Amino acid sequence: MIDKRAEFVKKWYGRGVNEEDPFDQFFSLWIALVIASARWHTLQNSEIRDQTDREKIIQYFEGHCGQVLSLLTPGTREVKDLAFREGSSYGNPILDSGNLDLRAKFKRFAEHWATGQRLDEDELIKTFGEIINKIRNNVFHGVKIYDDRDDVAVLKLINPILRDVLRRCEAGIVN
Repeated sequence: MIDKRAEFVKKWYGRGVNEEDPFDQFFSLWIALVIASARWHTLQNSEIRDQTDREKIIQYFEGHCGQVLSLLTPGTREVKDLAFREGSSYGNPILDSGNLDLRAKFKRFAEHWATGQRLDEDELIKTFGEIINKIRNNVFHGVKIYDDRDDVAVLKLINPILRDVLRRCEAGIVN
């Protein structure tokens, strides 16, 4: 039997990898991640009916902890650059957010690289999922100016990371 979702993950991943526009890259890689997450939850016999994409993706990252953590290392330039980034309007660590809990998480994530205050693996994985979801929300629901220099800059940081997460977590499908 053909696994249609595996085919869709491969298709959207391929679009993301081959696309030059950073917005189109992100849109395609995000779709691949959402489908990969849903597929993984089904394979785990996990109930996802009432879960948001954010919740599914964070659980997917937790289920692929080793692969994701291997990318969240100080040697990964894009992750380090992302950690040192500031929001464009208010200068919050990584991304601006009105949500105080997210701001605190993003600050701890940034300090993980800047000061050596180590996050435990669970918080590191969950916060990384929150960062990707916040970027998704900003791009999908923001002002939708698809040449905004700040949006382009954050997408150029997150797209290679997202591509590598999918490449590692879905190695049997996308490679």
